[in-house]
Amino acid sequence: MIKHALFVCKSCMYSLHQREYMGKRGGWYLLDRLLSLSESWQLRASFVIQPVECLSACKRPCAVALAAPHKTTLMFGDLPPLESAAAVLQLASQYYNSTDGIVPRQERPVFNVDYFENSFGRLRVSYGAPFTVQGTISWEF
Repeated sequence: MIKHALFVCKSCMYSLHQREYMGKRGGWYLLDRLLSLSESWQLRASFVIQPVECLSACKRPCAVALAAPHKTTLMFGDLPPLESAAAVLQLASQYYNSTDGIVPRQERPVFNVDYFENSFGRLRVSYGAPFTVQGTISWEF
């Protein structure tokens, strides 16, 4: 049974200053590379890689989120779409191995030399039916 999810915004721009690259959005490139790399990923059966229309992170493209029952949901942005897939899967592995969904900043993979911190949101939620928020929402800018 799949219990972890990696959400990928497929409509994210290629970069903050460039909507598309070779006719495709940055989110499309990141999703494509994640799906390709995940074919040989050891946690493939434990995660669903779920494309979403929008994560509302338009000022921080490209964006992904990690979620699992009873874990903090993490959102990351400013991910270069052509170079970030391996680091995203490494982060997803760290998230999977954490008991609460928190991956310490100093242990996270480096996505982009221009940004020290790519995380911009943490939510502690419990999902199922019905969807309920159990705690506080914290945003980092």
